[in-house]
Amino acid sequence: MIPSEDFMFGLETEFLLLDAETFRPLWYQELAFEKLNRIFLGLPNRDISMLGLKPHPPHDKLSHYLVEGYHCYNNVTQPVSILPKGIEIRTSVCSSIQETVTQLSKLFKRLSMALLKENYRMCSISHHPRETTFSGPQNHRTPPQWEWAQKAMVTYGPDINIKIPNSFLTEKFWSEIYQKVYFYAPALAATSFNSPFYNNTLWRTDGHLGLSARTFNRVDYAPIFEFHPDQNGRFECNIFEVASSLLEYECFFLMWLSLLTDDSLRGRASAASFKQEMKESAVFGLNSPKFFSRVMRLIESAYYNLPRFGFSPEPLGKFSEKFSQGFCPSIQLQNIFLETGSIELALMEKIELFDECHSPLKQQWEQPQEAIHA
Repeated sequence: MIPSEDFMFGLETEFLLLDAETFRPLWYQELAFEKLNRIFLGLPNRDISMLGLKPHPPHDKLSHYLVEGYHCYNNVTQPVSILPKGIEIRTSVCSSIQETVTQLSKLFKRLSMALLKENYRMCSISHHPRETTFSGPQNHRTPPQWEWAQKAMVTYGPDINIKIPNSFLTEKFWSEIYQKVYFYAPALAATSFNSPFYNNTLWRTDGHLGLSARTFNRVDYAPIFEFHPDQNGRFECNIFEVASSLLEYECFFLMWLSLLTDDSLRGRASAASFKQEMKESAVFGLNSPKFFSRVMRLIESAYYNLPRFGFSPEPLGKFSEKFSQGFCPSIQLQNIFLETGSIELALMEKIELFDECHSPLKQQWEQPQEAIHA
């Protein structure tokens, strides 16, 4: 089966902004919506498809670029500004995974050059390394929305969006999809962990150096995935953390697609056990044999499931080889910090969007040290 309009893809991913000279992480106190919005207005964007993009007030025009942060409202319901936590790049709706990640690459390069002229760099990390809390006015938000909006100010993540053919959406599919995602999500998240910093140092919990402050905290207040019937029936996946390579994003799509479409995956879990395992995964990641075996089971399923629909699982081979050898973005960042004592030097490793899942210049920092999980 050749991929058609029945399979559609899109990506929205957030970035922390750094001072371009010192690599100091920035936040809303040092950033201004108006300035960032002007940068976006100066960028050409009509040569890249805008299919599926919607206006996002208070931004002035339809764009692939958004200021991401806490919305400020006039007369309660009209957004007039944003307190920036960073920026977001969003692709159009695409007909293939490769088209989606290629578009992300073009958009990233274009924005990087414009931001550098204003002394900013984008950084692929999923929790602000220094800030931990934010307080803003409730306005028209419900209490849960208000809590989510405030806590999201210190986290950064991608939305992996996939529309699958309606023929998959059977009664059996809906009766099982939540429990299936609950079972495999902790393992999938562990392939992406990229937030080892918290409150200006390495994040620890119960005496352990953890791999993901974002995932550990976020699971208590935010959904792991959402279905949007009013938006062409897309499944929005919030499992993964921000990546710094196109290969990682391609593999996130492939794993999410296989999880949605393969009914031979038998693992099931409750919402309560999912939260507990998500926190466990955030600390130990794929060092836990049960999570490692789950993600390998899903990748195995992708190899026989996805070709039936015209998708190649080949990128998953390189990806699984890397994490089978102990690669994890958080471990890489931990090791840089343990060796140098500098968050800024660690963040320097996350300012590019590579083709592969690591920077070739810093391979000595990829392997775990004994101190990491002592």
